[in-house]
Amino acid sequence: MVPVQALIPQVPSTLRRSNEHVRLCEWVANQTSLDNDERRVYVNQLVVHSDFLFGLSALVFLLKHQAISVTRLNLPMPVPEPIRPELSNLVGNTANTQMADYLGWKTRLKTFVKILAHLSFRLLGRRMPRTEKVIRSYVEDSLKIHQEHVHHAAVLVYPFRTSVLRQYRFLASQRAARRIVHLMGIPYRWLDAVRILLAVSVPDETLIRIETAAAKRHGDELAAWGVREVYSCSDSETTGWALNSRLGQHGVKTCNVVHGVGVYGPFLCFEQCSFLNQKQWDYYRPWSQVGHMIMLRDQEPQLDDRQCRQISRKAPTAIVLLRGNWENVRKNFEWRFEEEVLGVADRVARDLGVTFWIKFHPNAKKTIRRQLCAKYHARDLPALDSDQFGDHPVFINTLSTVYYAARKFGPVIFVQHPWQDPREVFGDQIEVTTLNHLPEVIAEMISAGENEPAVHDIDPNRGTD
Repeated sequence: MVPVQALIPQVPSTLRRSNEHVRLCEWVANQTSLDNDERRVYVNQLVVHSDFLFGLSALVFLLKHQAISVTRLNLPMPVPEPIRPELSNLVGNTANTQMADYLGWKTRLKTFVKILAHLSFRLLGRRMPRTEKVIRSYVEDSLKIHQEHVHHAAVLVYPFRTSVLRQYRFLASQRAARRIVHLMGIPYRWLDAVRILLAVSVPDETLIRIETAAAKRHGDELAAWGVREVYSCSDSETTGWALNSRLGQHGVKTCNVVHGVGVYGPFLCFEQCSFLNQKQWDYYRPWSQVGHMIMLRDQEPQLDDRQCRQISRKAPTAIVLLRGNWENVRKNFEWRFEEEVLGVADRVARDLGVTFWIKFHPNAKKTIRRQLCAKYHARDLPALDSDQFGDHPVFINTLSTVYYAARKFGPVIFVQHPWQDPREVFGDQIEVTTLNHLPEVIAEMISAGENEPAVHDIDPNRGTD
């Protein structure tokens, strides 16, 4: 007997952003006694953290693609209605009552640690002054994105569990720059940590009620401190709906800029929110409450990929792979596929006699950086800089947000997996090829360079049938 969670590494993580998976999570949340705000927070949590539900979606996906054979399916609850047609013929034993623990003990343990971290930050933080503007931050990205407000706003720094070292470096840099930042945490109660661990009968509902109530209390206290404007990059916060809707009730303006091309829980609530592209907004739009939407990247025609190609007509001076944060967020499917891409890029770079660079995600661990660079004869690119990779780099990408910065320097080739099309994330304007055709595409770039003034333009449908 194999648990459905074991199927997750076999499917692309973009399945989490599918309408079918979100509907499944919404159906589960609607079976509870939670109120409207709590249900929205619960849906966000389920989409992001429920391996059991994602495992069920993975099972349906693999069955549709005839990539798995299942003879019997035992479930600890009735088959959820949204996936009943696909699974009803396979079900053996099921329980008669709904599960109360879709999030699992790992999520409860992480929440327990998170509560302790937030309470510790509140104890260690300096007294919060009365101020009209605040920037809610975890690391340096919020300050870079909202830099026009840095000198006129209080900077609140919350615990960053994803990379403690990265946050330590950020705090150290702020101290070295003599910039005052305030350690801040969500106002959980010490008893909440105990309740999270001891909840038995309805652990999910207990967790969601604790999270929602704490987020609303934080909205109340920010308003009580005189805050009138909040700037953030907090689209990944599953409790963001509760916090920002409460701030809105107090008349506080909330302005968010998404911090990457990824998507998280579908329920957002901001007075103003900036998205990277139309595909991202299409995911959030049916669920979210956004007063004013701003599109950042789709309104930059001067950075169009085809215009980049008209400039880059010479043989590449370097090949640069834009790497995602796969190992830190357990995206095993993407990890394995990008390893294949790394292997091909390495061979092409050595055949051409050019330097092969890897632009890692900021959260990538040093050990991973060293291992991959050694394995694929690559160099670690600290920043996008033409002094490093020359005037005519060729960028290779699967799903990294760095695409938007890289396309200013040269052509970006997206590599498509049969089950994962980058156009679903970045839009139809990008140039896509398959792993098998990647060497050929780069070779044609060289050929175009040798026959100037010809302009090379990849056929966006080449190798994608």
